[in-house]
Amino acid sequence: MNAIIIWLLSLPEIVLSGLVAAVVGGVAGALSWPLRRSLDSGTGGGGATNLIVAFFVVFVISISGAATSAIRRAYLPDVVVEMISEDPFTAAVLARHPESRERLRLAFSEILATAAPDEIMARSRGVGEEIIAPYFLKDFLRAPDEAIVSYVRGSAPVLADLAAASPAICAGYYFIGPPAEPRPTPDLLAAFARLSGLKAEIVKAAARGDGTVPEPPSPEAAYGILTRAYEAAGRDPAGLEALGMLDQLPPAEGCGWTIAFNDTLVALGPEAPDILRSLFLP
Repeated sequence: MNAIIIWLLSLPEIVLSGLVAAVVGGVAGALSWPLRRSLDSGTGGGGATNLIVAFFVVFVISISGAATSAIRRAYLPDVVVEMISEDPFTAAVLARHPESRERLRLAFSEILATAAPDEIMARSRGVGEEIIAPYFLKDFLRAPDEAIVSYVRGSAPVLADLAAASPAICAGYYFIGPPAEPRPTPDLLAAFARLSGLKAEIVKAAARGDGTVPEPPSPEAAYGILTRAYEAAGRDPAGLEALGMLDQLPPAEGCGWTIAFNDTLVALGPEAPDILRSLFLP
């Protein structure tokens, strides 16, 4: 959902004009669905339903022209926040950190009011990096060990899907983030949906914890544990060095090193949470 919405917002004004109509019309239609269903089930429902549909068609047409910019500024930020809140991960963040909803709305309002069409994609992506990502990192560090172990294990099939759908996003799974403009293909969105579920469980688990961050091993100690684990699995420890330059490697190669890293974490089992905390603790 997030990728689609951000892609929509990146389109030029002339195209966005029609898409705003579609989005608002879709929301209105969704809100009317219970009423339409009840009317259809009763006598005379067909005529009433036609009137409702006609109303929304007129409503959509009425906002599709010169008012588009005003709609973008006044309404689309709320629509975007509501739509992305259907995503399990975003919903979990909004529930645990209520202030994040208004921060998102204000951020999208600012973008739609000030950004040139060709800037909207990058700035919308920045919203996720600046607002949502810090909440996830905070919750990841505070999540119980068993939740992080589940996340690591669940990441294996997600990474396999990403390797096929987008090696660049696979390569950035832990360390460098996704490329600037991922193409929202069906396979990629399916992988994102699975990842969203994993991240949502981390946020929910952190909410059940006591809020403390366990003391992790030093980065040097964590590196030693990883090196021994790589050697025990017959993997080249040089792969650990590759993790520090993933943005300089071909995506498929970087993806392979990232999968090897996650497989090592899976093998480490209960040691994996402290390793990740050591790597990601600010």
